Amino acid sequence: MSQTGEAHAHETEVSVSGAPCSAAPEHVALILVPEEPASRASSIEPRHGPRALCDAVLELQALGVKRLTLSAFGELSSWACRAAPTEARRFADFLAYATPCLVTAGIRVSALGDVDELPISLREGLERLLCATRNGRGMSLTLLVSYAGRSDIVETARHLAALVHAGLLIPDDIDEELFRARMRAAELSNFDVCIRSHEATPTHEAFPFQVISAETFDISPDANQLAAEISRVFAVSHPDPLRGATRTS
Repeated sequence: MSQTGEAHAHETEVSVSGAPCSAAPEHVALILVPEEPASRASSIEPRHGPRALCDAVLELQALGVKRLTLSAFGELSSWACRAAPTEARRFADFLAYATPCLVTAGIRVSALGDVDELPISLREGLERLLCATRNGRGMSLTLLVSYAGRSDIVETARHLAALVHAGLLIPDDIDEELFRARMRAAELSNFDVCIRSHEATPTHEAFPFQVISAETFDISPDANQLAAEISRVFAVSHPDPLRGATRTS
């Protein structure tokens, strides 16, 4: 997509939802949760169920996206799972539903975050998903699990400060390239498009490097309309391809 929000003029394809689409961006970020503990966030934003999330992932693959970063469980942690057991059950339900779905679709899944912070049952379920999809040759899906961009930034700053204090690093050597390389999210390439629920943390705050050249769109989908909203973001059949979505600068 261009900076004006218009689709590239490429050969038109059709997504699984039946909406026409143009050649998709390489890397899409789908940010659906605020960076807050689940016990507080759950009262702010309705959560998308396993089927809605899988449908959204499949829609993006059908639209031609090669890499997807999905933040739907980023705030999970052992503490959050105890404080909000419904969020833990929601993630468990997603893992059970998504594993056969994503295997069939040939999607390769990886996880980014403090996976060790999860309860053992969730860690085991996530590991089964990762192992089952490791030979996938379709889209690459990165799940943010117990990960927050702001925390990653703070932890990286502390780490670099400790290296300077120990005499192992010169302050003048710290630049954007070094800072990004030391972040946990260093493995994430730049996003081409970010699609976020309007309650989510501003993407430039959570991913200051990956979002630098990305277009960002706010959506407010109903619980079961996530895939349809994504389809509208990519549609080329209307003068405004972002019908139903709000573009943010």
